[in-house]
Amino acid sequence: MREVYEVDDEHLLLVASDRVSAFDVVLNEPIPHKGAVLTQISAFWFERLANVFPSHYVTARTAEIVRRIPALAGLEREIAGRACSRGARRRSCSNVVRGYLAGSAWAEYEERGTLAGESLAPGLIESSRLDPPLFSPATKAESGHDLNVTLAAMADVLGRAAASGSATPASPFTRRDAITRRRTASSWPIPNSSSARSRTATSCSSTKS
Repeated sequence: MREVYEVDDEHLLLVASDRVSAFDVVLNEPIPHKGAVLTQISAFWFERLANVFPSHYVTARTAEIVRRIPALAGLEREIAGRACSRGARRRSCSNVVRGYLAGSAWAEYEERGTLAGESLAPGLIESSRLDPPLFSPATKAESGHDLNVTLAAMADVLGRAAASGSATPASPFTRRDAITRRRTASSWPIPNSSSARSRTATSCSSTKS
């Protein structure tokens, strides 16, 4: 779980806690260092993909955060490793790139045969691999579950130009996935079984909170 602070006209400060939420309930037992680990994973990929597509990420380096936000001087220990400075305004949509048909995506497909309102091939099973990965926007709810929405609904929230730009993030992930597969193919086999897909989908989705 993350606390979001609007610190000035140009920056948001995101501080990741060690708290855990499951199905919109905050659990009593935190996971030590969880917030720091998730922050550093995010920072790694934002920086690694910076030349692939732009993002709202500024920095996760404590000294740089304090330099940009002097009011945080003296709080370095509290934010070290677990805070990101971001130059963006929140829009109530969540960009989701799905590599597997799991979670809410599976629930929608099972009920209607669609993902984010778009028809998928019949006969897929839970945790089927989606190749290439698919973009499926969702609402960013203040409470309760986020809901998958259509691209048209996303355009109503963001405006058509912004929604059109948001609808393309699967492409870099597809290229990165292809590169990773070429590099690892000679080292170990990539799991293809349904059980392996299910485990992979679960481990990927667990980083959301």
